[in-house]
Amino acid sequence: MGLKFFKLTPSTTDSSNRSSTATFALGEPRPYRFSVVRSRVVVRSVVVEIHYPDCTEHAGNKILVYDSWVKFKKLQKSGNIDPHFLERAYSPVARFEPTPRGWDLALKLAAEL
Repeated sequence: MGLKFFKLTPSTTDSSNRSSTATFALGEPRPYRFSVVRSRVVVRSVVVEIHYPDCTEHAGNKILVYDSWVKFKKLQKSGNIDPHFLERAYSPVARFEPTPRGWDLALKLAAEL
């Protein structure tokens, strides 16, 4: 006996007024529904903490490291930040637990990139 996850298919216009035909599992982050909690540029990289209100894991918070703050700003401006590692799109190089320890580790990694 296992858990079965339900799928949600958002309507063509959701609360953010963005068109979408993607299917999302309940509790998964929706890349177009987020708010940046904090960010810090470290040399060329950027560490960001993002809150995804639809995500149930870690209260919707994610700490992400991107290898280029310039590319991240363009991504942020697009209004679509997916916290997953993707092959066909600009994605984070690392994710950390959303805790003070995770933030510190993310800053250390960003300094080494």
